[in-house]
Amino acid sequence: MAIRKPEELTPDLMEEWSKTDIEARIVVTGTRANCLEDLANCSESYGVLSAIETVTAVRSDILGVKLVQYSSEGVSARDAPRHSEAYVVCFETIREAMTTLDFNMPLAWIHLGHGDYDYQVDGENEEGEWGGDYATLSNGEEEGDWIRTEEISDIISEGTGSMLFCILPVCCSSNSGDALQNNPNILAIHATRTDKPHSLAEQLLEMPEWKSVSEKCFLGATTAIVKRSGLTSKEM
Repeated sequence: MAIRKPEELTPDLMEEWSKTDIEARIVVTGTRANCLEDLANCSESYGVLSAIETVTAVRSDILGVKLVQYSSEGVSARDAPRHSEAYVVCFETIREAMTTLDFNMPLAWIHLGHGDYDYQVDGENEEGEWGGDYATLSNGEEEGDWIRTEEISDIISEGTGSMLFCILPVCCSSNSGDALQNNPNILAIHATRTDKPHSLAEQLLEMPEWKSVSEKCFLGATTAIVKRSGLTSKEM
């Protein structure tokens, strides 16, 4: 089950995450930007760089824990597996991005479109219609062409590897977070609003809280590994 708040991250959980396969690709959907430079110069995506920085910082902490774990097993830093630098890939639509999950799960997914939570019709017959309230995300950056978040979750669950962060700075994001929380391929979700905030930045600028907690968990996790293995600082 994915965690939803920074305070839910613990040294033990970070150590567990260090044993999973996390990749380097940060996927941003719901934007006409083509690259990180475009995102940096787009006023509509204010705050996204802060979120990206947080993702890379937490990944760095996790890889650091992994490296200490290798050392505890007698593998030198020189012989430990190398990891690619994180990079950003932008897609106009969610559906376009989801077609790439057959290759590898992204390190993080940030959606800059829209979100909603509303009644949708599931079917209709002579006695009337039936349906329910569903969390949805816009396929692109404009409202409309809504996709049920549970459908997106199904696609993610069929992918390979673990997604470190699912970041949804959209309206009614918490409802979409609920639909994604039990996905076995997602480690953490940042989606904090049940209302309709005025901008994406409000939730994106909350992301550094994860970075702060991650730094403490890194120290706790590596200290625990060192104590268990009897490593010295020179051996790490």
